[in-house]
Amino acid sequence: MASLSDGSNYGQSAYASDAMDDKTTANMTKFMIQFTLEYVAFMFIAIAGQAAMAYATAEMYAAREPSWSACLKKGFTRWCDIFGAAFLVGFGMGVCNIFIQLIAVNLLASKTSFLIFLGFLLLVAYYVVIVYVMVSLVILTPVIMVEGTGPIKSIKRCWELSWDNRCYIFCTAFCLSLVYYAFQLVLYLLLSAIGGTEAVFSWWGALVLISPSIIYLPLVVIAETVVYFNIRVQHEGMNNSVLVRELYEETVNSKETKYDLVESQQFV
Repeated sequence: MASLSDGSNYGQSAYASDAMDDKTTANMTKFMIQFTLEYVAFMFIAIAGQAAMAYATAEMYAAREPSWSACLKKGFTRWCDIFGAAFLVGFGMGVCNIFIQLIAVNLLASKTSFLIFLGFLLLVAYYVVIVYVMVSLVILTPVIMVEGTGPIKSIKRCWELSWDNRCYIFCTAFCLSLVYYAFQLVLYLLLSAIGGTEAVFSWWGALVLISPSIIYLPLVVIAETVVYFNIRVQHEGMNNSVLVRELYEETVNSKETKYDLVESQQFV
């Protein structure tokens, strides 16, 4: 009788364990699907919002009053171009990262000092190249929103415009980041002085620390667009007529037509 009872209890326990595993798997699947959908929706809205702010800044440069509904509509229509360009850059850098990391790990794992030093230099050079590429593509969103080019042409256009202006772009981005993180450091010190580490790691402390992002993120998009216009004004003599035609005439695509009024008018 005892053996029969033990066998029955074991069978019930196994059945309960299998049911719990199935329920856990179903919950994890549901969570992953929900997380993926929310992430896609967030990316869609974030990219469109960034594009809309860049377009609104361009309209202000053109001495036009921006309509936020029209800017959002324009941002959603250019979403695929911005996402496609970002995907191409990210995919290319990811593939390069895999190969560089594999080579560097093998070099660093060797017992030869020269190879270890070579691996270290390879990693440093790779990170320098990453910074170089990222700085070159800072103005990607305004290029797409103003000139209406596709992903590949936009990447080439960013590379062309940033060729002699990478120091200017880097210093602008660095100063903005420095101000942002300095402000966050001040908030951190204030929270620590008021409530200690508990206040810093509380939900309201985290909310206070990320609150500067509400101002910082739009400023980044505005700064990118301003940098883009400054480069074009200085190096291409861009004027108000050219900007208006690029913003509102989708059929204007040739570079000769875009800049045929450069010599006759000045940018407003």
